Amino acid sequence: MSTLTDDIHKKLRDAVLDADFPIVRYPNGVRTTSEDVPASPPDPEIPATLVAPATVLAKPLSSTWERPIVNRRRGFIERATWRWELIVEFSREVDLEAFETANMNTPLRIPRSGLKPQVDLILEEAEYRHPPEQQAAGGTRVVYRVRAELSPL
Repeated sequence: MSTLTDDIHKKLRDAVLDADFPIVRYPNGVRTTSEDVPASPPDPEIPATLVAPATVLAKPLSSTWERPIVNRRRGFIERATWRWELIVEFSREVDLEAFETANMNTPLRIPRSGLKPQVDLILEEAEYRHPPEQQAAGGTRVVYRVRAELSPL
């Protein structure tokens, strides 16, 4: 049986792996996404217009616990806050806006099941690192801070 930690890890990882990330290009020093570049036949020297993440790592950062707000069960405590870090690395520079917009107004949701509460995963913060515009040796790296809101049992 999976734990709630396993479920959150899988949900965050799947959300990133299911998303499309367009490559960012700088022809003549002007930033464009791959959608601005006309389609051409596949060529091994020309990268695809969308790129998948090279690395996806999700891990818990912090937690707090307190007495239940709803049922006030005497002698019990439950998780009040839970913060996660989602680290995503790409081999190329990518545009993250579509992924972030899709997850801003509709949180990632893990439905209640058995004794596990419903969990809403909400993006709180992002920290970006981009490669140099010319002759990049790596790609975009983003670290998301995610808040897990657990519904009371």
